[in-house]
Amino acid sequence: MYDYSDECARALGYSCYDEYLRSEHWKKVRKEVLSSAGNRCQRCGSPGRLQVHHKTYENIGQEHVNDLLAVCRECHERIHFGPFYIDDLDLLESTDDESFTNRIAY
Repeated sequence: MYDYSDECARALGYSCYDEYLRSEHWKKVRKEVLSSAGNRCQRCGSPGRLQVHHKTYENIGQEHVNDLLAVCRECHERIHFGPFYIDDLDLLESTDDESFTNRIAY
């Protein structure tokens, strides 16, 4: 089965997307995203079971803050599998912090 996230990770030299998610670079990026979000889900405000969602895989390895969203597991599943709400779509479009981008870029 074709997976675009795997293709993007392979372009960076990883065997798959899961390997990229275990990289030191991703651990640093993930920590920064969660910290920027106050260790809370950017959709519902929950502090539990946080994950980082890639809104696009185009910049894997050099993610920008507006490529990523700190979300709890439940909201992450809703992003991928629905249902969507208008505020979900707004959040997916609106996160920007140039200083954060500068801290995580190679």
